[in-house]
Amino acid sequence: MSDKQLLLSFPEARTVNYIEDQLDEQGKQIIDEASKLPIKRINRSEIVSCLVGLDMAMLNAQALVQAGHDFFDVQELRSKIKKSFDTRGRHDFDDRYLILSEAQHVILIEAIKKFDWSMKRKLPEGGETEGVDFWLNWFEFFEGVKKPKDHNIEAPDSSYASWALEKASRLAHEAEQEKAALEKAANTVRSEGDVNV
Repeated sequence: MSDKQLLLSFPEARTVNYIEDQLDEQGKQIIDEASKLPIKRINRSEIVSCLVGLDMAMLNAQALVQAGHDFFDVQELRSKIKKSFDTRGRHDFDDRYLILSEAQHVILIEAIKKFDWSMKRKLPEGGETEGVDFWLNWFEFFEGVKKPKDHNIEAPDSSYASWALEKASRLAHEAEQEKAALEKAANTVRSEGDVNV
């Protein structure tokens, strides 16, 4: 394979609300009198990005190596995905673009095809299985993986370029804030005489 670079693009991270029935003091559903339907409430919310799906698909790296893929290509792809997560754990800031070689794209496609996306899990009490609600638009997720664009570093895709500049600006701003906080803390220590300079 050539060393051509491919650009994968994904939708922005989404906030997913997990909803449950609102219950009274006896544990019974509260019913809305007008609609005669149970009243719902948000149990919890999560922000999740497509990178989580890619990371999940790459969990079985050993199977990919056993299928004939180069160990180092597989590990480099896993590392590239891990580095695309926001360093502070904010999934709404996870990367929306991923640049891969053709070999890495082939590995990713195979990993996604081999992964069990039915997301079944065993329930502790009865041993039955139930589907787990997933957190993203399947069509957007799979289209982002399946149909990459050619990536030219000298003439990048305009959407990618805008996103990359926005990310670089945000990271520079955060670094400046962190530097200012560290300088303030260091000056406080010096002024209190705790450190001999």
